[in-house]
Amino acid sequence: MPRLATTWLFAVLSFIGCSIFRSEPNPLPPSIATIPDERGSLPNPPVITNPSRAAKDFQILVEADKRSARDIAQWLSDNRDAARRDAHLRTTLANRILDRLTEIREGYIRHIEAHPRHAEARLRYGNLLSRMQHDDEALEQWSWAVKFDHQLAEAWNNIAGHLAAQVRRTRNPALLPRMFNSYDQALLHAPRNPLFPHNLATALGLFPADAALHYGIPRGEIPKMALGLLRLALSLAPDNFEIAADLAESHLDIKPFRKAQAQVAWDNARRLAREIHQYQQIDLQLALLEIEDAKPQAALRLLAKVTHPSLLPLKNKLLDTLKKTRPIP
Repeated sequence: MPRLATTWLFAVLSFIGCSIFRSEPNPLPPSIATIPDERGSLPNPPVITNPSRAAKDFQILVEADKRSARDIAQWLSDNRDAARRDAHLRTTLANRILDRLTEIREGYIRHIEAHPRHAEARLRYGNLLSRMQHDDEALEQWSWAVKFDHQLAEAWNNIAGHLAAQVRRTRNPALLPRMFNSYDQALLHAPRNPLFPHNLATALGLFPADAALHYGIPRGEIPKMALGLLRLALSLAPDNFEIAADLAESHLDIKPFRKAQAQVAWDNARRLAREIHQYQQIDLQLALLEIEDAKPQAALRLLAKVTHPSLLPLKNKLLDTLKKTRPIP
């Protein structure tokens, strides 16, 4: 099953050894940081005297946010190798990025203070806070977003993803019912978006026992449910390699083991592969099928094709498994 992704900014900065996140106990003004009460109440917002101007100003802010994301990605790409070696460059780059994100953040704050019930603004501001690693504050904004627009599927999906990451970090199962409900809401309100069934299938694979309790079905049925969601996702995005690979891999969780169906699924994923590591990922997974089918020599022939550095840890684990079950010549 696919891993839950970290934010793009944090992942890239970690890769080059760069940290931009200064200590800020609360990045939100009190007027927009309060958790909604049971009625979802807020202080009375100002009357919008010029709604068309407010909409235009918000669109300008959204475009600035998108432009900043593109610019930051370009800065990181241009300086990636040099920043690994140069501490001063890392600091300069980090401050430049933080200044740009802070500028956009302040724009969202001003807009939300003027229009506190604007659900899309809450959603996009939460996304920005998540990129800045203010995860709890992002969750607050997404929670407000679905309070004001219950059908805002992206916000539901973001809430679920945040809670899933939090459960994995804290081992707190009390968050799981809300996580599953949020994934359900995302899929309910945007059934044609392939990301949402894909993400729910991932969560089922990560938390199968809790999923069985939440959906009221036997635990043994959870892999079949995940398989169905992945088939739905692939039908909505038939050219998506990651979904096709996760669908093929999910066959290992189905009992009884159905090798032929899994091989067909991996053949389909191979048709979508474009990178060397993707082709080798498929060879590695086919080796897993051969091990499951008690055919070690066939597994060894497939593993011999796997040379990509990112796949070597799992390859070595499989070789160790084969050595323990049957000596390798």
